[in-house]
Amino acid sequence: MAYGGEGRFDADSVAALLVTAAGTYVLQRRDDRVGVDFPGFVGLFGGAIEEGERPEDALMRELHEELSFVPARIASFATLIFDERPSGGWHCRRRYFEVPVSPGDIDTMHVSEGQGMDVLDCNGVTQLPAVIPYDLCAILMHRRGVSG
Repeated sequence: MAYGGEGRFDADSVAALLVTAAGTYVLQRRDDRVGVDFPGFVGLFGGAIEEGERPEDALMRELHEELSFVPARIASFATLIFDERPSGGWHCRRRYFEVPVSPGDIDTMHVSEGQGMDVLDCNGVTQLPAVIPYDLCAILMHRRGVSG
């Protein structure tokens, strides 16, 4: 992790848009405890890029750690940068990857971080009371690209 400076980030992370052919997304129900960013929220699986790690490798590591899942294919989708420093917040970069999954893949996933997982379409995601805002943004962008 890099801190401060215009081109450096307080958090540099990856996230997976785990998406089925039917257009549903696999989401993580985050732990609801102190020390967890957005405790109790729903978001995408992923996490921090470790020192010297390529984003693709970080995503593969995180999916293995959090879901015991090794995807057959990943594709870069988008990078979102959030600069909340003017209001006392973080300067963050989150790289999103599209990861196609089948119902069989979902059946083999074992959640080891968080309270569980949900599989929802975009409308279902938008109806949730607490979704990580930048992950919601990525899902809406992805849905827009898929539906035209």
